[in-house]
Amino acid sequence: MPSVERIWDLRLTGTPRTSDDHSAVVNLFFRQQLVLQNLGSGITTYGDAAIVARTRMVLPPGFLRLPVETSVHIGYILDQFGVDHRDQSSFAMRIWDAARDLSRLHPRGVRVTAILDLTILEISEVGDWGMHGVMEQPDSEPGRVVRRGASKSAILGLKEKVYAAEGGDCCSICLEDFHRAEKVTELPCSHVFHRRCIIKWLEGSNSCPLCRSQLDT
Repeated sequence: MPSVERIWDLRLTGTPRTSDDHSAVVNLFFRQQLVLQNLGSGITTYGDAAIVARTRMVLPPGFLRLPVETSVHIGYILDQFGVDHRDQSSFAMRIWDAARDLSRLHPRGVRVTAILDLTILEISEVGDWGMHGVMEQPDSEPGRVVRRGASKSAILGLKEKVYAAEGGDCCSICLEDFHRAEKVTELPCSHVFHRRCIIKWLEGSNSCPLCRSQLDT
């Protein structure tokens, strides 16, 4: 049986908001990726890190002056998504620090984008071990990243639409906000993205970044 290691990694970016709301808005994305390591035959990564969940937190200015209370609040949300208890406090304080520091620079309000990556590393001591046949692909090689992009006809057939919501949503690939009346590209599963982002994504993967619904290859 392989040993399994779960590795969490938090990345943060922040920008000022254009509204007059002085709150800090934290958009938290949870992504997951599977990595298989066979001792003696290298590491093979399967697919891109996929967003499996997202949530939005609003931290009023008063909250940003209460590090303990804010950390507990963020930690509770991280717990709901299965983040290890030993990591919750550190991640919560890093998010609070980012929101507080940005709020000092931009007192009219900030937006913090937090991406929490979970890498599931499965280690086997047997060189030819395969999990559920996932490594039994004829074109796979030890240490090679296996990706299959969507077909050209599937990409050319994607529909464009005008983003009509009031705001608050973003492209889950580049994490930039959509703007009202902006043209976006819609997948068959109804999720929308910037056209340049989703085309680049589909050149290497045939599934939706959010729900993993597959397109033709």
